[in-house]
Amino acid sequence: MSLMDRRDYHDFLTTPILRQALTVVVPEYDQVSPVFAKPVRSGLHALAQGSLLQSFALTVGIGRIMKDPVKWAIVVLMASDAEGQGRVREALKSWPLSSRRRISARLWRAERHERDRQLAEKAARQRQSHRYRLIQSHKYRYAIS
Repeated sequence: MSLMDRRDYHDFLTTPILRQALTVVVPEYDQVSPVFAKPVRSGLHALAQGSLLQSFALTVGIGRIMKDPVKWAIVVLMASDAEGQGRVREALKSWPLSSRRRISARLWRAERHERDRQLAEKAARQRQSHRYRLIQSHKYRYAIS
């Protein structure tokens, strides 16, 4: 490989793949699908041209979302970055107002719970670092002049 090809390949390998909502709702798909097969293109025609594994994962994801839409919307929102949350919120605008209110309330509670958990972990780590030694780190020789 030429130096330019190696640089391009290195850039490709070091570029993080964006986490998709499908891999959050269907973690089994994330575990079994190859890296290059994960991107799901938008549009019905592109979805129809996808692999059987993608079609199966989409079917499972749709079924899970239909069974408990509020839960999975919150899971996706919690796993998303700011840009992903914006896209999810844009998609949720077409949902009924009652569902959006439930999502907002449960998301607020989930974020508060996560923040409290992180604070408790941080406090536990700080307490551990201030423990006193039970043994002496050096020994004195007495009566030596």
